[in-house]
Parts: sequence; structure tokens; C-alpha cells
Amino acid sequence: MLGRVLARMGLVEKAIEQARISLDIANKLEHPPTIAYATFWVGWVHHAREEFAIACGPLETAMELSRKYGLPHFLEWSRILRGSSLAHLGRLTEGIADMRLSLDNQLSMRCMLERPFCLTLLAEALLFSGGHEEALKCCDEALEISQKTHGKSYEAEAIQIRDRALRAFAKAAGND
Repeated sequence: MLGRVLARMGLVEKAIEQARISLDIANKLEHPPTIAYATFWVGWVHHAREEFAIACGPLETAMELSRKYGLPHFLEWSRILRGSSLAHLGRLTEGIADMRLSLDNQLSMRCMLERPFCLTLLAEALLFSGGHEEALKCCDEALEISQKTHGKSYEAEAIQIRDRALRAFAKAAGND
């Protein structure tokens, strides 16, 4: 998690260094849930650094470990970031499908932790594919949850993507 905090502060070099240190410690512990969690954060930090191709490797590893050891939350958190990474790499159909599946699975587990972040990632991918109206709905849902829960960590990103969706929607409707 320290890697996440450092990345959010803009200290991306320190973030990846900390994520790798955490993974080294997890590997020495030989505790599968800890390894899956640390591997997820390495992928998360690469995603935050916009190193989407690099992020896919650790995220896929975290998904494999999560399946093997029955860690559904780590599986879905890894899946959503992998989907976002794929969308950024131009594999929109596959990425969006992964993200939708992750959101559905998280909802069925009643896992609402980080839902605004996940919805914002999906909204961004939908913008890439021209799904302006659905992107807007995702952002509105993310902001509504943020308001209800006071979980505002990613509120700025949701507002930014929402604004992009509104502009794209207006442009598509001919209301530049």
C-alpha cells in the first residue's frame, strides 16, 4: 500500500521501488496471500505510472495466484486493472469485458471497496471506445458512491473523466 501512496503523491520512482521491496519480502515469507497481494500492488504501481504493458504481467500473476489460493477480492482487483491496462493498449473489447466482469463479480461478493475507482477506470475505457453515455453513467455512479461513503480518494479522477464524457457526448450530438 505504501507504493500506492507514493504513486498518488507523484513519487513514482519511489513507488515502484517500494512495491518491489514488498514483493521481495512477500516471496521470502512464502505466504501465498501475501505474495498475491504484493504482486497486485506491483501491477497497480505500473498501471499508475501508465506502464500498461508492464502492468499486465504482475496483474496476471496476481490473478493466477488468486485463483489457485481462493482469493476472490485480489482476483477481481487485479482483473479490473488488467482490463484497464488492456484498454489503454488498444485491446478495448477484451479490456472492457474484463472490467465489466470484475465489477459484476465484486458486486456479487458485496465488495464495494474501491468501487468508485473501478467505475472510473471503466468509464475511461468506454470513452476510448466511443461509449460516452455509458461512461457518463459510470462516473455519476462513482461520484454518488463517493458522496454517500465520503470515500473521495478518486473523486477528482471521476470528475475529470465525467467532464471528458460530457464534452464527447456533446460533440457527438453536434453541440460543440
